[in-house]
Amino acid sequence: MSTVQRVPTIYLCGPIAEPGKPAKGGFQSCNRRTIDTLVGRGVEVHILPYAQPETRGIRKLIEYASGFTKLAWKVLCCKHGSILHLTGLFGPFIAAEIVLIHFAHWRGCLVIYDLRAGSGELHYRRRGPIYRRCFAHAMRAADLVMVEGHKLMGFVESLTGKPPVFFPNHIDTSAIPPRLEAAATEHGAPIIGYAGSLNPEKGIRTILEASRILTRSGMNVEVRLAGIGPKVFLDELRGEYADVRISWLGALPGDQVLELFRTAHFFMFPTVHRGEGQSNALTEAMACGCVPIASDHGFNTSVVGDCGAILAPQSDAERYANALREIWESGRWHELSQQSQRRIREQFSSPAVIDGLLRQYQSLGSGL
Repeated sequence: MSTVQRVPTIYLCGPIAEPGKPAKGGFQSCNRRTIDTLVGRGVEVHILPYAQPETRGIRKLIEYASGFTKLAWKVLCCKHGSILHLTGLFGPFIAAEIVLIHFAHWRGCLVIYDLRAGSGELHYRRRGPIYRRCFAHAMRAADLVMVEGHKLMGFVESLTGKPPVFFPNHIDTSAIPPRLEAAATEHGAPIIGYAGSLNPEKGIRTILEASRILTRSGMNVEVRLAGIGPKVFLDELRGEYADVRISWLGALPGDQVLELFRTAHFFMFPTVHRGEGQSNALTEAMACGCVPIASDHGFNTSVVGDCGAILAPQSDAERYANALREIWESGRWHELSQQSQRRIREQFSSPAVIDGLLRQYQSLGSGL
């Protein structure tokens, strides 16, 4: 019997990007990649997407409530002996997710709770005792808990008494273009590339201040920023850092983001964003050969490994500038660039990650 034949029917439930449409966040994009890769392997996958209301206020609450009611009915109609792979949003949704877990069990299905955000533990610590009991119950009720980052493993095991499975975000490395070294070095100085939200909590000011420090020390760095953010904040930065070579690229489609990364030397990521998990941009930048200099926040450390520099959260721009300078002037950049590409290919590519996911599906299915 082939490997695919031993995989039970999968119902993937959570925020899911529609085919051919831009994803709204990492949850949607990763789930879409997972579905597409599983289907490409011949696995029977049914999609149970969460509602994604565009409205606000009471109408938004009504749409969410209606969406979860429909999901509950669909879960009760799942094939007996299948697996419900639930990418949870926890927080205000935890009660509804507990209902989905128990409905799946009543239907004779097994449940994976896929904890994909770095804020999972933060919500648990900061919310009240009722929420903590509900969250712990969801973790214990699931047949298997998966986590996106190693940071969450001890936390989840403390609630469930058993270690979770590491299931990171993954990218299609076959779509990664080769580096353009000639274009990247035409200025004779490093290029810092960044793509993502241009918000204060992502550390954009730190990137620009570090670049100014390097420029004033004689290193003629260039910064290329892709993304959008609050107009007032960006206007302020444009005025404040007019003396730094910055390309404000605006929102770019995926292929142009990869083009940006394959001509940049570094991906600087001083994020302190509360909900940071595994950044798609960080993973893609490393796959393109950018050397990462990132904060020890979210799951950055799990991704970066020994391929760049990890700095303490809230490190100042001087430390980011020094980390870049040390890598560049020591001649280690080429080695770390190749190491970054290899790490993503071996540990965070869709083929590698989905291989592990299929083994978990098979292991759960063997107990049915």
